[in-house]
Amino acid sequence: MNKVTASSLLLVLQKAAERSIGLVSTLILARLLSPTDFGVIAIAMLLLWFVQTLTQAGTELYIIQKEYVSDDEINSAWTLDLILKNCSFIVLVACAPMLAAYQNDSSLTSVVIAIGCVLPLAALKNPGLWLLKREQRYSSIVKLGVLIKLSTLLLTIPLAYYLQNFWAIVFGQITSASLSTMLSYHISKYRPKLNISNIAVQWHFSKWLIPQEIIGYFRNHIDTLIVSTRFPAADLGAYNNMKYFAAIPMLQVVTPLVAPLHAELGKVQKNLGEMHFQSALTIKLMGFIAAPFAALSFVASEQIIHVVLGVQWVPYHLVFAYFGLMILPFILLTQANRILMVKSHTKSIFKYELISASAVASLLIFIPFTSIEKFSLYRISLECILSTMFYFYASKRVFGIWGLYNFLVLIIPALFSILILYLFRINLTETLSSFWKLSILSGIVGAIVLLLLTIWYLIIASEREKRAVVKFSPIKNKAARAKDI
Repeated sequence: MNKVTASSLLLVLQKAAERSIGLVSTLILARLLSPTDFGVIAIAMLLLWFVQTLTQAGTELYIIQKEYVSDDEINSAWTLDLILKNCSFIVLVACAPMLAAYQNDSSLTSVVIAIGCVLPLAALKNPGLWLLKREQRYSSIVKLGVLIKLSTLLLTIPLAYYLQNFWAIVFGQITSASLSTMLSYHISKYRPKLNISNIAVQWHFSKWLIPQEIIGYFRNHIDTLIVSTRFPAADLGAYNNMKYFAAIPMLQVVTPLVAPLHAELGKVQKNLGEMHFQSALTIKLMGFIAAPFAALSFVASEQIIHVVLGVQWVPYHLVFAYFGLMILPFILLTQANRILMVKSHTKSIFKYELISASAVASLLIFIPFTSIEKFSLYRISLECILSTMFYFYASKRVFGIWGLYNFLVLIIPALFSILILYLFRINLTETLSSFWKLSILSGIVGAIVLLLLTIWYLIIASEREKRAVVKFSPIKNKAARAKDI
């Protein structure tokens, strides 16, 4: 158990380090390259990601989940992966000229082929890494991942400064794949060989994974695909970047904050009253903490983009503003998924994914849009409606009530924060720079969060809720651990 815990911690640290390095890289590249450059890369990556889904045969999972594994099985899995990735690369090369003709951009052919080289390079990676994962020996793998990410950053940034175009990102991707393959043979002494003796058994295990990956691809990228067909490359690059930056609070703040509370749901799943209490407490805390920051993204989007990304991205600040509001439906969706999962209603989650993907595709495909801002507004509005309805359904199915009160606890602080920030923003003098405007508005958000939490804790919260908050307080837990020692 200690080995499993240590491995989980290492993987969490790896993800945190890689995300931090990736964020720094994107922030710097956004100032060196144009939205059009990012759009060209986004189009190439869309095709690469789709072709990659054709290679997701679960070879690594197949090896890791087996109780006993032989060299023939490892080599056969590696050989199957090699065949799939190289065949997919051939498909990508064949599609590259057609994509370039469709986008009316001849440079796309060479970009797609160059960036597609990561497929055969990844196929050559040492399968000995699978054995390390089987044995829960993640230390070398984590070091490898962080080292590659950092090396790619140190190469891509100077290249972007020198070339001033998208080729810097392409070379960075190829370098990352090359280093990953070469260093994999350094950290594992296993040496693979071509072998087809076990491919039939492997394929029987994997044949349904590829269709699932294809469905997942379209569900996750349908909006980006539509943008790539209807809008210029600059709009696509801006859409992708605004979507990425707006998601940072959700991934880096909201998810870690709710993790301890979500862990409690599994412990009290046999007591519906206690489950409802824990779920409602999570919504309240998120409403008072995350909602003001969603309001800041919406009201101060122009200042945020100007300060963080640079003046060339300011024309797209409304896209960021709309995606900034995604924090609210994200909280509802996360909570709905969690309570359904705890009660083993996974079929309902699958149905929602299927229905929501179909609804988003139908709306975005058949409605004409005159601007990327209007497209983003419709996309986010639909997401808000679907997530809210799904939360109401999950709450009704699990707890027997619609959960309207929890919904209002989340929405009212957001509306209140938007009103306060808007009143302050329109009274800020135009002589102030974007940096100082953002600093003032950020300070106001901090004050709003403290005000809401204070009012809730002193007036609204029950004694039971106060005890629950103290239970999850890192200061209290640290003191308790020190006392135990």
